[in-house]
Amino acid sequence: MKNVIMSILGLAILIGLAIGAYVTIGNQKNAEELSGVEESQFVDSNDEKNDAVVVSEINLSRAGGAWSVTSTGDYTIDPATLKFEFTGYKPGGQHIGTFQNLTGSVALDAAGKAIGAMLKLDPTSIKTDSEALDKHLQADVFFDTANHPEIKVAIKSIENVSDTSAKAITDITIKGNTKTLSIPVRIEKTATGMKFWVDTKIKISEYQMAYGPVQDDVRVVASGELKKK
Repeated sequence: MKNVIMSILGLAILIGLAIGAYVTIGNQKNAEELSGVEESQFVDSNDEKNDAVVVSEINLSRAGGAWSVTSTGDYTIDPATLKFEFTGYKPGGQHIGTFQNLTGSVALDAAGKAIGAMLKLDPTSIKTDSEALDKHLQADVFFDTANHPEIKVAIKSIENVSDTSAKAITDITIKGNTKTLSIPVRIEKTATGMKFWVDTKIKISEYQMAYGPVQDDVRVVASGELKKK
């Protein structure tokens, strides 16, 4: 009997060590991945409006994961180039997700520069690699969709940093909490317009979301291509 108990204890210790090693290695990989991602900086709220004249407006929508785009003026966005997803990290792993349903609009000046945008996300349409996780993310510890059926992302202004980068001053509202962030944007001019990428990380604790060992930093990736008609 004593030998059986010792064997069980030994097995339990080995399992514990294996789990600990798995979690440690996984967290190291997560940290390495996030180390190369530029963090969005929280800044003081600024309610000043951009005085540039709106010449073009692009309207975006996504239903069931399919993008559609309509526009007025000289510019549009190729829906085939649009991407929006996030990555959440846990001990020893990660989950990639998106929102299946959303609407938005982008305002541009005469030079085709984006001077403002509004994006509204439907958190009940969240889609990850796990149906169980989708339901869990809609619960009150995360998005609390029963009381907060909409996420708002309002870009109030875009400040050029260089020919290849900019900062988007953005109000993000989740669960009734609005925070102003300076979000890094990479840009590339093309013969017909401009490509843009956002690859950043934000802290979910700022929006009163926290769950056990889930990491505070969430990676957000968005991209698309602005084209002249």
